[in-house]
Amino acid sequence: MSTASGGSAPPGITRDGCKRAITGLGRRAGTGRAPGSVLIAVAAWLLALTGGGALFVSFSAQYAYIFRVRRQDAASVIEALLLDLLMIVFTLLALGLSRAGKSARAERGLILACAAASAYVNMSAADVASPRSVTAYAVAPVALAVVVDRSWR
Repeated sequence: MSTASGGSAPPGITRDGCKRAITGLGRRAGTGRAPGSVLIAVAAWLLALTGGGALFVSFSAQYAYIFRVRRQDAASVIEALLLDLLMIVFTLLALGLSRAGKSARAERGLILACAAASAYVNMSAADVASPRSVTAYAVAPVALAVVVDRSWR
């Protein structure tokens, strides 16, 4: 009988006819990668870029609004970053808890609460009479919440 790698024998059959464990199932022959892994990696990088962009847009809107109210540069920067950074911290906690086999329900709820609060602060700077303005100001924290929520699943 021929070898599993060089002949017509079924995978897992050795030259002498003995069975061996089949390894590498679900991998493309010769590449060492699981099917779809490149697409998943590209999507993950694009998700990270989207999250970074949403974080920047959300920060900019919140900073502009908070600075108008407070007139303090350092305090405005901290407050503008607070909710979005808390969302990221809760995501990291949720990842750690899920990797440890524990529930992350509370953290997921806190992620959504931070996103809602961030959207509210952003909408405070919007013209509430204009649905376009509200959408433009609220879309970044909502998108960031989707990115953050998706990243730990």
